[in-house]
Amino acid sequence: ATAVAGYKRSFGSDGPPGAYEDLETADVVLLIGANIAENHPILCSRLRANPAATIIVVDPRVTKTAMLADLHLPIRPRSDLALINGLIHFVIEHDLIDREYIDAHTTGFEVLRESVREYTPGRVAEIAGLTMEQIYRTAWTFASAEAAFIGWTMGVNHSTKGTETVNAINNLALITGNIGRAGAA
Repeated sequence: ATAVAGYKRSFGSDGPPGAYEDLETADVVLLIGANIAENHPILCSRLRANPAATIIVVDPRVTKTAMLADLHLPIRPRSDLALINGLIHFVIEHDLIDREYIDAHTTGFEVLRESVREYTPGRVAEIAGLTMEQIYRTAWTFASAEAAFIGWTMGVNHSTKGTETVNAINNLALITGNIGRAGAA
């Protein structure tokens, strides 16, 4: 239900914008609370079919999926929303947004900007138990990608802030123009 509510909040209707095939063509794959190596073998096989992709895994645990990652972010439990808000903050403040996409396909950008103003890298590092360098690297890598894919599963969907987190994930994809094209979702 949280994913459905998050999609409705972000896009006005239910339905993920990406497809499994996107894992095979994305140049950056950001997985949040998704241990696909153990729980989603079809998704993992598609990810393994794309050895050139940079894989970023956000998970408090060192899972099999985290072991596949180029960058593992072992966040404190329940800090994923703060992390995503921090990534949005960084992307906006460093003008790594896709202004043309935002203007053509979104509304409420200034409201989003204001809502993440307090999620500075220092504050997010403190909340999430990460270094500012990990936050910088993640934001820069994601925003600089030609096609960045974000995947999440139960780690997000079963959280107490699942709807808000799904909405934030979608906002990160939207402001970087990573919706509606091959490899991006």
